[in-house]
Amino acid sequence: MSKWLLLSAALAVACGSAGAQAGAAERAGSDDDRSAVQAKSERQERYELAHRLVSEWGPYVKAIYGEEIGPWAKRLTPTLQQASTHQLRDAVLADSYAAMMNGLTGGKAPDPKFLPGGVAPKALGDATADLVFTPLPQCNIVDTRNVGGTLTANIGRHYKGSGASFVAQGGSNTNCGIPSNVTALLLGVTAVNQTAKGFFRLWPYGESIPVSSSMSYGPTQNTRNDVVVRMSQGLAMDFSVVSSTGGGHLLISVLGYYAPPVATALQCQGTAIESRSIAAGYNNWGSAPACPTGYTPIVPYCWGPTGGVQLKGSGLIGNGSGSRSFCHWHNTTASAQTVYEGTMCCRVPGR
Repeated sequence: MSKWLLLSAALAVACGSAGAQAGAAERAGSDDDRSAVQAKSERQERYELAHRLVSEWGPYVKAIYGEEIGPWAKRLTPTLQQASTHQLRDAVLADSYAAMMNGLTGGKAPDPKFLPGGVAPKALGDATADLVFTPLPQCNIVDTRNVGGTLTANIGRHYKGSGASFVAQGGSNTNCGIPSNVTALLLGVTAVNQTAKGFFRLWPYGESIPVSSSMSYGPTQNTRNDVVVRMSQGLAMDFSVVSSTGGGHLLISVLGYYAPPVATALQCQGTAIESRSIAAGYNNWGSAPACPTGYTPIVPYCWGPTGGVQLKGSGLIGNGSGSRSFCHWHNTTASAQTVYEGTMCCRVPGR
């Protein structure tokens, strides 16, 4: 069955656009005999190209994507039919699966249902939208026992989620390690000495009060729950809290924050500078000192006297830790000259 499907894909291409042209030409009569022959020739070429393409890439699809050749060939047929003969030729000559599909479609993205597995690949993460969580030591940012007093039922209170100090909210006289660009906070929310059974709602400041509760509490109990709250952006406050009952207190501590990812700055240092003597009239390749363990050479340093020593080129030798930079010198003077070589080495901190 799989073999039949493989062949049927190639036959379908042969009977596609080129085959339709051939049939039309044949029906037109003797005046179009030459066109009919040309169309048949193209149809044969398309058959051979499609058969070769499916035969060569079918085993690859089965090995890499785990899909049987027959079903893949059958689903690929519409893409093959839509491809021009020129695109089929490009696809057959491709040296990678991606290049083959690129050749078939003329550089356009193929319909996902014609790809192995019949599904679209998942989108990669968005560096401007995906968030990174950073845990923090527990630190109080709100305590109504210090500032604000007991809560009033269904009357919201509004708080900052970042700043130099949280003393004005009854919290720490520090920033608790929270940066200014946080998108959301992981908060430990504690109901203290509530007078009745009820619940808290927490939400971004300036938005509508949510229908669902963030945590429930009982009377005369200290009840805690961990809640993730999104921060408002560019407003006077960051988040709001409302209690369904009055008479109790509220304690909020930060446990961590979510913020946009930030690229880690490289840690760089230069190697020792070595001197090298270049004989009169000589070319010389100088290898600079190796980078320290864990560092990678980034930029070669090459110094020499002006007016007589030419730097013909520089670059890097090897890959990763232990690799080096080099300097290629040509001394055009009549005496030996001293040149100097070094390397700027970098690493990602902690790796």
